[in-house]
Amino acid sequence: MAGKFRVKHEVWLATETERLKNILLGIKYWGVKWTHAKLRKELEEIGLKYSAAEIDELNSALHAAGIVEDIVESEETPD
Repeated sequence: MAGKFRVKHEVWLATETERLKNILLGIKYWGVKWTHAKLRKELEEIGLKYSAAEIDELNSALHAAGIVEDIVESEETPD
């Protein structure tokens, strides 16, 4: 069957979530406090370009997988 095709969204999300997990757990980024904008900028610098909506979706997936958690600003955390 010839024609157009693309990767299923669910496969993309799982793949990119795993990719970001591996990046965020790398020693360079250990303990970094992220915002969506900061994450998006840092990823662009290493060649990964995501839209704001994709960052939102990936952030949700990272939360659901238990990889990241929200920070309450009154908590003392290492910089």
